[in-house]
Amino acid sequence: MEYIEQRKDAKYYKKCNELIERIAMDNKSKSIIDIGGWNGFFVKNTPIDKKVCLDKINREPEKGVEFINADFLKWNAKEKYDIVLCMQVLEHLEDDQISPFIEKLFSLTNHVIISVPYKWRKGWCKFHKQDPIDHGKLKSWTNRRPFESYLVKDGKTERLICYYK
Repeated sequence: MEYIEQRKDAKYYKKCNELIERIAMDNKSKSIIDIGGWNGFFVKNTPIDKKVCLDKINREPEKGVEFINADFLKWNAKEKYDIVLCMQVLEHLEDDQISPFIEKLFSLTNHVIISVPYKWRKGWCKFHKQDPIDHGKLKSWTNRRPFESYLVKDGKTERLICYYK
């Protein structure tokens, strides 16, 4: 659980949670799905009733979180969600996966929150395939402007958070 321990106090998580709380209150949101959300450790603390986490690596889910073990691009959603969350996932995808992945995110809801590492140097993280990412690159992937966006600094790194509705 080192991954979770390293992130539990991350400022971008706090900002995403504030955003989710506001969206949930404004829209009476009842469901949220976190795509690539590890085991649901983030969504478990949101004020949403139905909390779902989808990840392609099978992990023991947090209590109160429905876990779906699937590859998002191969998964067939049986329902729509009030909020779709995709934090720190897009940078791991191959070029040919980006467009279908984004399209699928937006097909599940009218409220999408995406966070990505902001302008991380190419090669700085060996697991990232898309660095550097900025507003322009994210806009080219989504073909839309975010309703809101934030830059959040955590130590020496920054993350871009965009909310689309």
